[in-house]
Amino acid sequence: WNFMTGPGASEHGPVVQLLVLGGVLLSLHARGHLVVWNIGQHDEPQCVMNLGQGAKPTCMAHPDTYLNKVVVGFESGALQLWNFMTGRQLFTFSGWGSAVRTVSSSPALDVVGVGLADGRAVLHNLRYDEVLAVFDNAAGVGLAQDSLLGGGAGTARTQGAGGACTAISFRTGAG
Repeated sequence: WNFMTGPGASEHGPVVQLLVLGGVLLSLHARGHLVVWNIGQHDEPQCVMNLGQGAKPTCMAHPDTYLNKVVVGFESGALQLWNFMTGRQLFTFSGWGSAVRTVSSSPALDVVGVGLADGRAVLHNLRYDEVLAVFDNAAGVGLAQDSLLGGGAGTARTQGAGGACTAISFRTGAG
């Protein structure tokens, strides 16, 4: 079965991300749809959510302990919290003025890490809609050591190599 050519592919657009949660597969689509599939039953989706007129989703993550919920990041910089079993949007977070490139659940209850296109990484409390910390230059470009390893970060920035924070992970345990 191919998500690019299978049932519904043309109406939902290319797949941006897939996420397996228990017995369901979530597919996030470029044309602003979040589709819920029962694993093993790919003829018809269980639910199709329209994320909003003109929405351009970029990523999604399942926050730990949030039963049947997913956070979706957007090119506009906003985040949305959805219940994927009921198909209801629960909350919209206004964002930080830069496109969301990654969202990652943290080991701390209600907290996600958000990576932005401008290189910032944000720790955000979903329950209270509160920024806990912002790390500027999280992507590592624009360092003062322009000559680091033959140009390294400084060269990458001047050659347009990006600078987005595209991955966030959390570590638990001793030092």
